[in-house]
Amino acid sequence: MYVRFVLLTICLLQGFSYAQNSTTDSLERVIEEHQKIDTFRVNLLNRAAYKLFTSDLDKTYKYASEADSLSEILGYTRGKAESLRMKGFYYEEKSDFTKALEHYDKSLELFEEVNDKTGIANCFNNKGIIYRVLGDSPRSMEFFQKALLVYEETGDKPGMGNGFNNIGIIFHDQGDLDKALEYYKKSYKIAEERHDTIGMSNSYINIGIIYHDKEDYSNALEYYKKSLKIAEGSGDLNNIILNCINTGLMYSLMKEYSSAIEYFTKGLGLSQRIGSKSLEAWNYYGLGSVLLEQKKLKLAHSYAQKAYSLASEIGEVELIVEASEVLAKASASLGFYEQAYNYQIVFKQMSDSLKNEENTRKSIGLEYEYKYLRDKELANLEQEKREVLHKQELEHQKKIRNLFLVGFVLVLLVLMLLYSNLVHKRKTNKILSDQKDEILMRNEELQQLNEEIRTQKEHIEKSHDQITQSITYAQLIQNAVLPNHEIVSMLFPEHFILYIPCEIISGDFYFIKQVKQYTIIAAADCTGHGVPGAFMSMLGIALLNEIVRHTEIKTASQVLTELRDQLKRSLQQSGKVGEQSEGMDIAFCAINIENMMLSFAGAHNPCWIFRLKEDGSGETDLIVLKADRITLGVSTIDKPFTEQTFPLKKGDSIYLFSDGFHTQFGGERNEKFQMKRLQTMLREVQGNDMQTQKSIIQETFYEWKGENTQTDDVLVVGFRI
Repeated sequence: MYVRFVLLTICLLQGFSYAQNSTTDSLERVIEEHQKIDTFRVNLLNRAAYKLFTSDLDKTYKYASEADSLSEILGYTRGKAESLRMKGFYYEEKSDFTKALEHYDKSLELFEEVNDKTGIANCFNNKGIIYRVLGDSPRSMEFFQKALLVYEETGDKPGMGNGFNNIGIIFHDQGDLDKALEYYKKSYKIAEERHDTIGMSNSYINIGIIYHDKEDYSNALEYYKKSLKIAEGSGDLNNIILNCINTGLMYSLMKEYSSAIEYFTKGLGLSQRIGSKSLEAWNYYGLGSVLLEQKKLKLAHSYAQKAYSLASEIGEVELIVEASEVLAKASASLGFYEQAYNYQIVFKQMSDSLKNEENTRKSIGLEYEYKYLRDKELANLEQEKREVLHKQELEHQKKIRNLFLVGFVLVLLVLMLLYSNLVHKRKTNKILSDQKDEILMRNEELQQLNEEIRTQKEHIEKSHDQITQSITYAQLIQNAVLPNHEIVSMLFPEHFILYIPCEIISGDFYFIKQVKQYTIIAAADCTGHGVPGAFMSMLGIALLNEIVRHTEIKTASQVLTELRDQLKRSLQQSGKVGEQSEGMDIAFCAINIENMMLSFAGAHNPCWIFRLKEDGSGETDLIVLKADRITLGVSTIDKPFTEQTFPLKKGDSIYLFSDGFHTQFGGERNEKFQMKRLQTMLREVQGNDMQTQKSIIQETFYEWKGENTQTDDVLVVGFRI
């Protein structure tokens, strides 16, 4: 079984406006001391909110909210803009991306209002991160390019390092490893020049991922451990979790599963601590992937389901893809084929939307657009210098030149208008052509998918029909080996047999036979129901026939002891750990028709006898012959069965049953029917003949069950002496 491991390449750098050398404790101490309501306190609060967002999200929100309120009072636009950005950090870490984008948009408007270049670039960067998480690579690349242009314009080295890193991640997403590595190295160079250990840590993560994609796992693991060491030293919980996830996935690929589980478990605890649903989901995915490799299918399915639920809740497309793949494979291995098929469809559809040709084309186009804008800006600056020199040299020709320029501009405007119309027309035609091609391609894909679904549906329906026919035929075989109705009526003119299999064929069976002076009656409940239970019931009937045919019946307990021994031999049960534990519960009666003495022995299932009171009141007494708490088959208790005898009288009503009736869920409170209700019901029907009793009992069962699923096979045997 092969699982496609995906490393977590979300070391996206947020962008910052503050120096990194002040500690959180010192900032909080200054905030506590400086209680004056002024812009200085607002800046302190925003700085503390930024410093704490990777370790204490609640404090980030607290400080950002206070900064927001004070900025409103002071009319401090820049402070309010930064506080809104910090709130965006909080919602982003909580995976509420809609609210995060709302706060970043409001923050961007305010930064543009005061022309704060650094704040504008940081907001572009933050929005790029959100769109990348949502799987919109073109929009993510667009905002990262905008941020990088502003950082380069202002000479902001930390911002440039962030921009190079984030653009590298988008190329990495698209599978362009060389481009990604080029940008990661630019980011690392800036971090190294600035002695920025956190920036170096982030670069180590992403360079390690490149080595992973090149299948150089030992080098990848080395870079992750370097990054983890730096993150642990700085207390950066976000990066600690990222490194735990990536290190766990590396150990998974190297098949060192115990180490992988150790890192995923550590990452899961930390991500739950900081309240990051995204990181929590990635750790669940890692655990599910490893457990699937170890063939621990139920646990793998459970963890992958948690990852899938969280990813769906927060809209993280890449994680939905990975979790649905693990769920599809785990479900298929567990035999949940319909569930596996549904998850496979999710995996295919989401994978196609995540990496399509249009995304790649737009991302590459934006890269060239960025280069073009940068070159154009440099060219404009150079042109302005030349124009200034030219103006100084030709000042005396100013009037003539101005007249020429006016005519030139008019002609140029006309030409530009004509050219613009031509370009617009060509662009519109190109868009319409592309849209037409895409619609045709989508239609072909949908037709192909519909055909695949139809073929698989027909295959499943055919298989279901074949299985149902086989089980129905098996029902005929099982009914053939049960006692013939005419023979039973000869032995007990007044009797009924309520026999309701749970799944066409049953794991319950009844046995009625005349052997010399004994009439044998038994009701048994085998392990399981459906096909497995039916096999056990056929074996039980065969063994009972063999025993009563070749063994002189002395007591009921003797028959049950012999049945247990033969059942264990047939199933090769010795009591060892790990071997099959199939068996059956049974109520067994042997009635000596010469002296009307009933001999009873039971394994879990009792025998109930109702007898009319002699005072002529019409009421009945209930005599319960209890069964031993021993199962027929391998058991921790292996002793002879208890023999019980009881003298019968004419008119006695005897009932044997399995546990299917009294364990059925139903009623107003959806609870079990229970033995007490069964006793009460049988007592109330004593005045009726046996066939009327059967009708009442059967009607009571279906009324109690209602819309619920039948939980087990049902068997009730009643006869009157």
